[in-house]
Amino acid sequence: MKHSISIVGLCLAVLSACSADDAPVTPASDASASGGEGQPCHPNQTCDAGLTCGNGICKKPGVDSGVADTSVADAPVDSAQLDSSTCDAGQCGGQCADLQNDAKNCGQCAHDCGGATCALGVCQPVVLASGQNGPFALALDATNVYWLNINGGTVMKCAVGGCNNSPTILASNQGVPQGVAVDAANVYWNNKDGTIMKCAVGGCNGTPSSLATGQFSENIAADATNLYWSHYGAGDLLKCASGNCNNNPTTLVSGLNSPAAIALDATYVYWTNAVGNGSVMKCGIAGCGNAPTTLATTQDTALGIAVDATNVYWSTYNGGSIMKCAVGGCSNAPTTLASGLSNPSGVAIDATNVYWANVNGNTIQKCAIAGCNNTPTTLASGQSAPTSIAVDAKSAYWTNNKNGTVMKVAK
Repeated sequence: MKHSISIVGLCLAVLSACSADDAPVTPASDASASGGEGQPCHPNQTCDAGLTCGNGICKKPGVDSGVADTSVADAPVDSAQLDSSTCDAGQCGGQCADLQNDAKNCGQCAHDCGGATCALGVCQPVVLASGQNGPFALALDATNVYWLNINGGTVMKCAVGGCNNSPTILASNQGVPQGVAVDAANVYWNNKDGTIMKCAVGGCNGTPSSLATGQFSENIAADATNLYWSHYGAGDLLKCASGNCNNNPTTLVSGLNSPAAIALDATYVYWTNAVGNGSVMKCGIAGCGNAPTTLATTQDTALGIAVDATNVYWSTYNGGSIMKCAVGGCSNAPTTLASGLSNPSGVAIDATNVYWANVNGNTIQKCAIAGCNNTPTTLASGQSAPTSIAVDAKSAYWTNNKNGTVMKVAK
């Protein structure tokens, strides 16, 4: 799984409820009445509260007036076969849809908010868990979202569909957990006290296993057979068999300048070096003779990172940008996808977009991997120091470090 929709209003026809060739119909019951449902509009083309004026008739938004529609052959009144002028808000699949409020067609047809509400054409975030003590790093599999409470010293999980705000504690009394990764069998994390730990995704009776000690690491990543972590203080990048390496990890690269976040593909491990001039590097997962390839330099506090088959993407925390470079290299001239951001941190990708959390901007944003003209889409605002982010096929998930919540929003 990679560890890592622009909202477009469609078919809007707010001012017209029927085809242009439909004739207004005035109810015979009271020719002087106006503004009510089924009655003529007021002279200023308005209606009573909750109703809209379409072709001279007041009716509920998204509801056809029943006036004959000559644009549909052999249909004396409008049927499920609609044209774009027959709905107040728009149509999706031949049916009227309120793109501003319909949670199944939010902002555009078939954009499903996944059980959340739609407001002004934007899916609203959902709280998966609250009352967490400094939620920080986050990882995802097909079933659950996992996170670390950096202040509480706990490792948590909650079903991606929700857990009634009652997440499961997988481990407690950890030594300031920093980074988290997951594979098909286990959750892995590194603690500031230097330990690398694991626990089965189904639970380990609160007794996780130690894979290595003396590793003062910043972040961790996992593939099907190995773990990889960055030793921030020592400047090392290491790996260990996920089963066990008898507390004897392999050093892939040494002499780095504060290696931070890690991403993997089938061949290479990629990482950011946060301090100094800030850089992005890669090394073969089997090793590179302590001679890593530098993809980019002068990246101001390079931090979060993600990779797909074509590109590697990262955030520059102090530089306020989201960058990309071809996995094979970009002649140290990476592409800026977004700039002017407020301390972007965690980064995630899918086949279409790159997503990130702006820690001090308190927003979750996305940009097409091909570019968005430096105009990213905001998926959620008003967050509280969002840090780590992950995505699946339908949603984005993140931690709010400051207010202690774990969140989700439809992409």
